[in-house]
Amino acid sequence: MKTPLTIIRGEIEIALRKDRTITEYKESLESCLDEVLIIQKTIDDLLFLAKAEEQFAASLEEVYLDEIILESGKELEKFSILKKVKLEYKIGSNMQILGHSELIKVAIKNIIKNAIIFSNKNSKVVIKNYINKKDFVICVEDKGIGIPLSEQNKIFNNFFRTDKSRNKNTGGSGLGLSICKKIVDMHNGKILIESQEDIGTTIKIIFLKEKTFN
Repeated sequence: MKTPLTIIRGEIEIALRKDRTITEYKESLESCLDEVLIIQKTIDDLLFLAKAEEQFAASLEEVYLDEIILESGKELEKFSILKKVKLEYKIGSNMQILGHSELIKVAIKNIIKNAIIFSNKNSKVVIKNYINKKDFVICVEDKGIGIPLSEQNKIFNNFFRTDKSRNKNTGGSGLGLSICKKIVDMHNGKILIESQEDIGTTIKIIFLKEKTFN
């Protein structure tokens, strides 16, 4: 949170150096508000990470992954329209695991939302599921800016954001994908990423069809 606080301090110090126009004061306040929202999102995400394990242990149930995938996409339809990105569903396989439905939805929605944000306008995000031998696979594909190969092994780290995503339009805290990984890890699953710059990104969430929990 040091970076947004530094930006806020800088904006305030510049604004106080001399009298400004009303427009200039508004622009400074808008910039400060953007950074405050980032701080708030970061705190919310940190609290979520702290509580996730406690929620998980207390709420295991039979989860229908295909239903959660569709729900997650539908809840982001308005957002995708706003971003001029079409969501395309290829949901066929009936997939059922033991887990926490709300946490799994958080993970899937984070990945779909990221795909929408970093997609090219008038492109589409394909959301699909399938069974691969002993695995249940959830796959989200976008046609967007992609992720440099040198950064692909870092994107699930806390607070990491690629250089291309460092702008106010994303509104992210750098915790979204680390939250996804934590949730998937709690379900003894894994996340795989395939990406090419300026072509697109595919992220797969993989759950074992048969697994035990500690």
